[in-house]
Amino acid sequence: APDNPEWARRANRLVDLMENLWTGRNERGLLQFKSTYFTHEQVDLAPARACDTVYHPRAIQPALLYWQRTGDARIGKLVTDWMRTWVDATAREERGKPAGIIPTAIHWPDGRIGGVGAKWWLPENYTTPLYDFPSAMALMLNTLVLTAHMTGDQAFLAPLRTMAAARLDWIKAGRPDAPEGSRLWCASKIDQIGGAVAKYRFATGDTSFDALLREERDVPYVNFRLADNERGLVASLDGLAAAVRTNFPAYTQEVRYTDRVMRFPVLYQPGWMLEQGVPATIVEAGVMAMGLNRLNLLYNTVTGDPGDPLYFPLNAVRWRTPPRDFAALVTESAPDRFAARLYHFGAGERRFGAELLLLKPGAYRFALTETAGGKPVQAGALVVSPQSRTLTLRLPPQIPCSLRIESVRAGR
Repeated sequence: APDNPEWARRANRLVDLMENLWTGRNERGLLQFKSTYFTHEQVDLAPARACDTVYHPRAIQPALLYWQRTGDARIGKLVTDWMRTWVDATAREERGKPAGIIPTAIHWPDGRIGGVGAKWWLPENYTTPLYDFPSAMALMLNTLVLTAHMTGDQAFLAPLRTMAAARLDWIKAGRPDAPEGSRLWCASKIDQIGGAVAKYRFATGDTSFDALLREERDVPYVNFRLADNERGLVASLDGLAAAVRTNFPAYTQEVRYTDRVMRFPVLYQPGWMLEQGVPATIVEAGVMAMGLNRLNLLYNTVTGDPGDPLYFPLNAVRWRTPPRDFAALVTESAPDRFAARLYHFGAGERRFGAELLLLKPGAYRFALTETAGGKPVQAGALVVSPQSRTLTLRLPPQIPCSLRIESVRAGR
């Protein structure tokens, strides 16, 4: 809802703080955050805390989303200026950091790579490894891809390209152990890169990263979209369901960890809730690690976004219907077409809207058919505009169906 004035006010309040308090020009003349500790009134400039980091996109996440949805020029100017700092830091070979690797921290005010620690990949900024390489690398990668998408400036993709090249080199080398801080060591740590690469791939259609995506092991929805690997997708969804099923009441009846409810299965590990942990068979049955790593998978399948919903979201559709007794799998999404498989578990016809968020304005035709045999269920014309993006569907009960929407091109 980018027209919501309250959202606009709150997002722009973050921009005010970033512009006037949280950031400044470092000694290299580049814009960066001054610290990892700050409020709406003050910034802690103690040397250990005086760093910009790959985690900082979180501080302005609503503003990044507002920029994506509205193209707000003021936010765009500020973010692009900030991202140039990270492009510059990535390209530099400094303090042992290989050129082309995004550091997790940039010190303030000197703008050097890393923090007060002797090793560039260990900033020693915090009492936990929060900012140790690779930290929250996905946040920075997605923000760089968003910036390239919004500006059309390919320079903002340079860090993604060099990081992806390093990752692919490491995979081709047999996934070896490598010396700490080296290029291949960094590549071994950046298993978060798949989401950002996939977002770029889906947003542009550029296939130059497909070799890497095919090699990544934990992007089942992307592999389904690119290689029709339905078996791998189903296995991953089974793993996610098993993780939730292992202690279903804890997810649905108890208050645990507030927004970190999906983190509580780590308590099953040795040394946490129990000294010995739970029997391995229970952990394996729940597929805890796999399930926790794939919490976005259900979001991916239902919306068509290949990655994180919080940074540069590419959700192609919003299903205007309650989630119970309803299943959807987006199989294709592009600016001029959309396709999905749908299923209604209920006893009667289900009427609902599909709000199509990525289709360019224009004329389209749609067809809803039974998946087996192609029997028509519903068909017609659709005009997409900024004010009208919703298609009303009538889904029959307990029959697998396929929806396809395609642009009506001139002369056809």
